[in-house]
This record gives sequence, C-alpha cells and structure tokens, in this order.
Amino acid sequence: MGIAEETRQKLLPRFREATADRVERLAAAILASERGGGDSRAEIARELHTLKGEARMMGFAGMAAIAHAAEDLLAAAGAAPAREAIDALLGACDALGALVDRPPDGGPEA
Repeated sequence: MGIAEETRQKLLPRFREATADRVERLAAAILASERGGGDSRAEIARELHTLKGEARMMGFAGMAAIAHAAEDLLAAAGAAPAREAIDALLGACDALGALVDRPPDGGPEA
C-alpha cells in the first residue's frame, strides 16, 4: 500500500518532520514508562502504531518494520517492561531517528 509518487514527494518533508517529532515523543514516553509514569505505555503503543502506518504509506519499509517489531516487543513485555525491553525500545527509537532523513529504502546503512 502506498501513494502516488508525486503526492509522496510533496508530503515527504512534512512526513520527515512529523516522524522526527514522533520519535522524540516516543523516546520520552519510553523513559516515562521506565520511571512508572502514568499512561505512557498506551502512548508508546499509539506512537508506534501511527509511525508504522505512516511509514508504510510513504514507502519507508525499514521504518515500518522497526516500528512493527517494537510494537510486538511492547506487547510481549506486558504492563511493566523490563530493563532489557526498555533498552530495546530506546534502540528502536535510535534506529527510527537515523532513518528519518534517509531514502525510503534506508540507504546502505539500513
């Protein structure tokens, strides 16, 4: 599933900006979850799900795959993710942030 190339090119700058903001909110929610902060787990799930869908729509398969894997990890971790899960989720944020300005295929670094 994708969108027409002309439309994708027009939306690409906004997608990159919104994705960078989303990754920042995601990292903050993960850190809040680590500290036992309120409804941060729901926020993490919401941000990951939205990021996955937007990345798929824009043709960023690598970003979508990372977000999907992070969703699966969050679901498997349960209500209180262990330190290893928190570290992996933060690693996913790092990977997503690194791909924001790359070509849709992620470039050689992917």
